[in-house]
Amino acid sequence: MLLLATGILTLAAVIGDPPIGGDVTELIVEHARGQANADPGAALVDGIARDGVAGVRRLWTELGIASDLFSGLEGDAPVSIERHAVELNGVDGDETLLRLSDSSGQEVQYLALRRDGDGWGTQGRVELRNQRLNPPWHRVEVLGDRRWLVIQSLRGSGSGFERYQETWYAADGLKPVLSFPSGGHVRGHGMPFNRTFTGTKIGLSAAEDRPVVEVEISAHYVNGDAIPIEGLTDLFTRSGVVRYRWDSETSKFILDEAGSALTEVEVVGIFADDAQGFLLHNFAQLRELALGDDDLKKRWLRRFLEARDDCTEKTVLQGLLDPVAPSHDDRIDAERADVT
Repeated sequence: MLLLATGILTLAAVIGDPPIGGDVTELIVEHARGQANADPGAALVDGIARDGVAGVRRLWTELGIASDLFSGLEGDAPVSIERHAVELNGVDGDETLLRLSDSSGQEVQYLALRRDGDGWGTQGRVELRNQRLNPPWHRVEVLGDRRWLVIQSLRGSGSGFERYQETWYAADGLKPVLSFPSGGHVRGHGMPFNRTFTGTKIGLSAAEDRPVVEVEISAHYVNGDAIPIEGLTDLFTRSGVVRYRWDSETSKFILDEAGSALTEVEVVGIFADDAQGFLLHNFAQLRELALGDDDLKKRWLRRFLEARDDCTEKTVLQGLLDPVAPSHDDRIDAERADVT
């Protein structure tokens, strides 16, 4: 029976590379309060190494966990287990984070255990599916006495698109409190533009005693094959810093639009926008193309706008690209206005 196991890693260790590709459904499970009498150290690893999925199910029973993860596997199927030293509650040696997955890496469970008398209780868990192409990776973020488990995982993929996301989980119960797109692309046949995007946490601080997470969002747009223009590749890059501020009423981070370069709708739009949404959410950037001196980009923009639904943004951009010369009567009226 094969067991893939690692040694204990240090706080905030990063496991693997950022994931790219693959469909995923994330199941956030409520805090469980059962106890495991077995030591979640060597004895736990040995038990799962010996019994595979059956050993995992036995552990879940001891902890009072109901899960359908690994339900398609036989009881003797091998399971990969990693142990990581973490300090989600700030007490050294009081916690262990287990990362369980099937041998293909398709299904993954993060299980946080905390000392509970002579045994161990569950502090929370996160279950991820369809992770085989790119495994999730994690770290711990710390600000004063606050801690979060941060996981980057696959959020979706298919023909022409890949998307992954960074999610922050509160230390107590592993409740999700923040998420944002952390990378991916959308491209394919018949599209007027293609895009790649990234989201990177660049700051964690406190403002008025409330945590603030700063994330740099960047999206790069290039010409798609629906509008073939020889010699044209890049269209524009849009980037800016987004601030997520802790909201005590909801116990979550919320986007501070007044202090951010993008709105919530625009952040979602970098991977979800269709062509019409792209027009509405990137009007300022498209206006720069219309006013610029790059004739290839202007040709692209004209053809792009022709296929869009009528709206104010379309009308304004078309007017900038091709100003309508005033008629003879308009000129006379203008001259009369100047005289008066």
